[in-house]
Amino acid sequence: MREQEGKIIKGKAVGSPAADSETDGAGGIRQGKEKPGKIRLFIGLELPPAAKARIHKAAGPVLSRIQKGKLTEADNYHLTVFFIGEVTEEAVAAWKACVAEAAAVSEAFDLILCHTGFFSRKNRKILWFGSEASERLETLYKHVMSAADDTLSSQGKPGASTQPGANRPFRPHVTLGREIVAEDDAAVIQTERIKVRVETLTLFESKRISGRLAYVPIARGRLRERL
Repeated sequence: MREQEGKIIKGKAVGSPAADSETDGAGGIRQGKEKPGKIRLFIGLELPPAAKARIHKAAGPVLSRIQKGKLTEADNYHLTVFFIGEVTEEAVAAWKACVAEAAAVSEAFDLILCHTGFFSRKNRKILWFGSEASERLETLYKHVMSAADDTLSSQGKPGASTQPGANRPFRPHVTLGREIVAEDDAAVIQTERIKVRVETLTLFESKRISGRLAYVPIARGRLRERL
């Protein structure tokens, strides 16, 4: 069974939880309406197709027990590092520079994805696929936040570190679904260890293509290889 935007699962409407306009409070992105002249951006980590397929397969026992909810298409799996939101086309260059700045001082690393979990939102869940603790990823996150502070400051806006939720611990994850109805014990499992080599930091545009939500890479910064 393959979950797709606008398809029906177990008699319930299913769409992508991925972001169009604002964060879900858990480092992911949630849906919103596009505004003319604005581009929706976020900084994150791309996953290779093979890793996306393995994540989807490994999460199968959890996905099969969902009673209701909005699921992310496997093609849209990614790991969000910093959500930017809506910007003008003129501001895109500054965010490309932000990605390049953060990548230039960060090292490439291996990330291990190995379990599912959830965040509670009232009587619904945000379902995710999480990773083992990674010092390199935590360092990359700090570099991104610092570069984002510089970018926002240059635009006369409050820094990333002053925004709501910025003081919460970074919880890296791949969002599998939002507004999920499922028993707690059905949403948490240990899976095979899926290793992903992280060599680039990506600036994504969130947009609809032929009516389908897609995250399109518009700039990449290559991480430094450790000597």
